[in-house]
Amino acid sequence: MGCLFKFLLACAIVFCFADLIPFPQLPPGLIQSMISQSQQQHR
Repeated sequence: MGCLFKFLLACAIVFCFADLIPFPQLPPGLIQSMISQSQQQHR
């Protein structure tokens, strides 16, 4: 549960930073794939 919480927190931080500063090396598709994987693991 702790690891999952840390992972979700990291995703939230990445979202905030991506909103403020666009990351050329991190395409939005990569973030979406990470979120979809986290949702699948949560289920």
